[in-house]
Amino acid sequence: MGTFVYELPREKEKLSEMIDLIPSDWAWIDAHLFATREHYKSGRVVEKIRIHYHGKKTGPGLYGTDDRPFEEEEIIRERKFKCFEEIKAVNGALSSVYMDKLGIDKSFFSIDGAKQLIKGFLENGYKGEIEAVKRTQPEENLNNICERFKISHFSGFILIDWLGCFDGKKENLEELIEKLEKAGIKRQVPLLS
Repeated sequence: MGTFVYELPREKEKLSEMIDLIPSDWAWIDAHLFATREHYKSGRVVEKIRIHYHGKKTGPGLYGTDDRPFEEEEIIRERKFKCFEEIKAVNGALSSVYMDKLGIDKSFFSIDGAKQLIKGFLENGYKGEIEAVKRTQPEENLNNICERFKISHFSGFILIDWLGCFDGKKENLEELIEKLEKAGIKRQVPLLS
């Protein structure tokens, strides 16, 4: 097992480039992104509405939630449902977006499609956490993650790690590591390597 930690770039363009680094042949991407205080101040956020994309369902769902701006987010609790008409009425943004295993069913959502969706939210100023994973064992077992690429506004870091127990190898991540360093992303002291 090993982990490398990198500083999270602050520029939206640089962050968008980091999403492009996720390999298209990985298993899936999870993301939980929140509107920021700036979104709320603009008056365009439909408060307490989350859109949820799932990698094995045919369309997104809307859910009521107790979201707050990213800067104040601590606990997320599901609440009541609201509808698309409310969002359209104010030409608004959602308080958050949750993506669960996008790319696991390539016929519904590819990894590249998920990356484009995530980039759109990041370019619009949303913040949160994105995690892409690779697996080496059959699809039925979702717990066999061997390699992971995680971007987190909460911690302010990018993590790359691998698990030897599921055939994860640092060598498999060399291209990703090289691209990060070529982009000028500063590596911190590795936690484990």
